[in-house]
Amino acid sequence: MPIVRFLPWGKKIDLPDSNPVIEYARAAGVQIESTCGGKRKCGKCKIIIKGDHESISPPEEAEKKLLDRRLLGEGYRLACAAHVLKDTTILVPRESRSSTQVILASARDLPPPHAVRA
Repeated sequence: MPIVRFLPWGKKIDLPDSNPVIEYARAAGVQIESTCGGKRKCGKCKIIIKGDHESISPPEEAEKKLLDRRLLGEGYRLACAAHVLKDTTILVPRESRSSTQVILASARDLPPPHAVRA
């Protein structure tokens, strides 16, 4: 089972072969943007392969449409399309990191309004 290490957190996870990187990320608790739900349409789930580039499956046509040659040459891939073949290290760039959103459940959770003076 390949081990994937996610930077900048240093989290490691191992899953059976041929899972897409985004599945490893979810299992490790690493949140990666994926507006299209992993359907290879939005290009938001960019990652950078820091390990051996042969540790990841070759780019698919859908990836080549969303990532230009320069990015592919720099090790960028889409987490939804790139399948892990062997141990690797992956950097999740800032623009691809998803943060947990909190929904306000009640106005009671808001601080009191400040007095306005005229």
